[in-house]
Amino acid sequence: MSTATRPDPRPPQAPAGPATASRLLLFGLPALALFACVWVTRVFIAVDVVTQVLHMTGLKSIAAVAVVGAMLPSLPLGLAYGLLRPRPIAASAVCVALGACVLELAFASLTVPWWSFFTWWVLPLECAIVLFIFPLASMLGARCAPRADARLRRRAGAVIFGVLTLCAVVWPLLQGCVRNGSCGSA
Repeated sequence: MSTATRPDPRPPQAPAGPATASRLLLFGLPALALFACVWVTRVFIAVDVVTQVLHMTGLKSIAAVAVVGAMLPSLPLGLAYGLLRPRPIAASAVCVALGACVLELAFASLTVPWWSFFTWWVLPLECAIVLFIFPLASMLGARCAPRADARLRRRAGAVIFGVLTLCAVVWPLLQGCVRNGSCGSA
């Protein structure tokens, strides 16, 4: 009998460690930021834009809120994400947009039964627009400043993405402060 062992024909699998965590952060944080920006835009900005600028009412205004609420954050965040990531960008941008849409639908499903409303189509419409606009803007952002240093592009993309997300998170607080007249009062 031979005591020699045969090598395992299967390729070695990478351990689930820092590489998996960094990949999750690479897609998860932008998806979470995009979700937060879309939600804040829909609730605090899109309604004002539709009622005061577009002067719409009825079902058209509800659809317009979904369109404006999805487009306003998707365009600048998509451009910033295009600067942040190297080319090819389309697949990763679709993953980020899809993650944001899953978060939005899950969050909405936990808070209200949106599928039972007369306007059930609003959230899927908003997600479809995010899934179209964010990757398109990312591809445009990836084509911006092609001769610039890669580190500079990543830093610019990260700063723009971070500042826009921070503004979206702080906006409701500032808007409430201004409307209530309680800014700076203790």
